[in-house]
Amino acid sequence: MIFLLVHQLQLTSNVHIHNVSIPENLKQLRIITIDGVRVFDFILQTIGTNCKLLGELGLSKCIGVTNRGIVHVVSACGYLKMLDLICCRFISHATMSTIAGCCPNLVCLKLECCDMVTENCLYQLGLNCSLLEELDLTDCSSVDDIALRYLSRFSELVRLKLGLCTNISNIGLAHIACNCPKIIELDLYR
Repeated sequence: MIFLLVHQLQLTSNVHIHNVSIPENLKQLRIITIDGVRVFDFILQTIGTNCKLLGELGLSKCIGVTNRGIVHVVSACGYLKMLDLICCRFISHATMSTIAGCCPNLVCLKLECCDMVTENCLYQLGLNCSLLEELDLTDCSSVDDIALRYLSRFSELVRLKLGLCTNISNIGLAHIACNCPKIIELDLYR
């Protein structure tokens, strides 16, 4: 398995990349983890254009991740099984709908601190991503009992993180308990 790990890389404003040439072996990448760096749309577009077989993409705590960049990469990479968008705070409803529509094979989705995740976003995920086993919604302030009802469609769900989601109650948790028989980890820390 081929993978690329970029950690704590700093791109400065004097770096200019006009024509990105991707070696053939990089086109076979299955895993790309880019944590804690500044990311530009052209990087995500390059990944989407050249890494069609990508199965895992990690953008945790990256600065500069835009809706346009995410839409491009998920639209082009139909094999994504894991997507980590922790602290990508500006992911919109439209982008979440695109993720749901383009990534039906998602097994793991990490959205911690994505403030714009709403019940409608989770409704779309529930309709299209039935294979989801792990979902991290820690500190997603819009998650409520209705969202948990939508999440209860994930019959394969094993891990659900809802820490700091203050708009949920026992009613929403009952939906999860009754409809997600495989769940082994439920994180509700306050």
